Amino acid sequence: MDKPDYTLDITVFWVAVAHITWVFLEMITERGYHNKGINLEQRIKQKADVRIKDLLRLAIMALIIGGVFLIPAFVSFGKQECKQKYYEVGDYECHDCTNFHGDECLECVDNFTCKKCVRGHYLKDDTCHICADLWSGCVDCIVY
Repeated sequence: MDKPDYTLDITVFWVAVAHITWVFLEMITERGYHNKGINLEQRIKQKADVRIKDLLRLAIMALIIGGVFLIPAFVSFGKQECKQKYYEVGDYECHDCTNFHGDECLECVDNFTCKKCVRGHYLKDDTCHICADLWSGCVDCIVY
C-alpha cells in the first residue's frame, strides 16, 4: 500500500540514521583506543555515597530533560489524521478514497461510504453519480 510521506516521518528516519552512525563511530573509536592499550574508562577513586549522589543528580537531570522534550512531543504528535481523499483504517493507516470510489469521490468515511463528490456529480446511496445521467444536459448539480 502506498502511504503518504510526511516531513516528520522523513526527519525522524534521518535522525535515527545519524544516531546509529554516531554510535558505530563511538564503538570504532573506543575499540581503536583499546587496541592501542589506552583505557578510556579510568575513574578517580571516590566514596560510594559520592557516586550514588552523582548518579541521582544525573537521573534527575535526565528526567527533567526527558520531560521537557518528550511530553510536548507526545501531546503534539499523539494523533495524526489522514489527508483529504484518504480515510483512516484502524489507528495508524490511511487508504485512498479513489481506490474504492473512483476519482469522483472527494471525501469518504470508509471503503463503502463516500461523503462528498466532485463537481458534476451527486451523492446517492453513499456513491457518486454523474448529474447528466439523471438530468440530461446537466453540467452541475446540488442534491441535499
